[in-house]
Amino acid sequence: MTNSEQDRWSRVKGRLRSSVGEDVYTSWFARMDLEGVQDESVRLSVPTRFLKSWIQAHYAERVLSCVLDYIATRPEIDKNRVAMHGVSWGAYWATKMAIVERARLKGASAQSPPIDTFFQKEFLMNSLIGNREYLFDQVPALMAIFDNVKTVDQLAAIFPEMSLVKQGLLGKPMSPMLILAGVLDTQVPISDIYLLMNSGDVPKTAWVNPQGGHLGRQVGVWPDPRIFKEVIIPWLVKTLEPESAKAGN
Repeated sequence: MTNSEQDRWSRVKGRLRSSVGEDVYTSWFARMDLEGVQDESVRLSVPTRFLKSWIQAHYAERVLSCVLDYIATRPEIDKNRVAMHGVSWGAYWATKMAIVERARLKGASAQSPPIDTFFQKEFLMNSLIGNREYLFDQVPALMAIFDNVKTVDQLAAIFPEMSLVKQGLLGKPMSPMLILAGVLDTQVPISDIYLLMNSGDVPKTAWVNPQGGHLGRQVGVWPDPRIFKEVIIPWLVKTLEPESAKAGN
């Protein structure tokens, strides 16, 4: 990491300290470092898994806002043309950031974003436990996100707090969105996708595969590379097109 990148990161952490307060900053963020910037990706690191899980569970959106702060310091990036893409759990954050950071995000694309039903106990017990579409054991993976969550009952108790409906965010003004999903998805209910599409007064673009599973994927027809190349990239290019170019067209 260059000295200029380190200087920018130090300024961003200074703003974060002012935002969260000295006690919170010292306890949770002082040891968070910018590991590097490569291939248009910003990588942050913390020294322990506990610290990582606590920040993810309690301050994830602050960290993502911090990344936007950092991006705004880089002279080679047009801060008025920044978008976010999220996949599955990351799609939840892309959707949330499209709301809380709508002033700074030109757009957000989200593949199978969990919204509300996903976080309810009934869906957890009936659809997520033993889910065969997920490559690993999904519920333990979800439990690992939260601090001191060791049992399914503990997860069921805390999970509803993540709902964008519960948080009072769904339906608020947001950045333009591309929403991708599969009707046959067993990991994120299609009802969550329809709920997001039908909420608020901001028009959204949707790509829903009637024969698709999680992320809209369909074996042999719509694999990840094709979705990315033919659906996501064209939308991002159009959304991030400079206003001068749009006027010319």
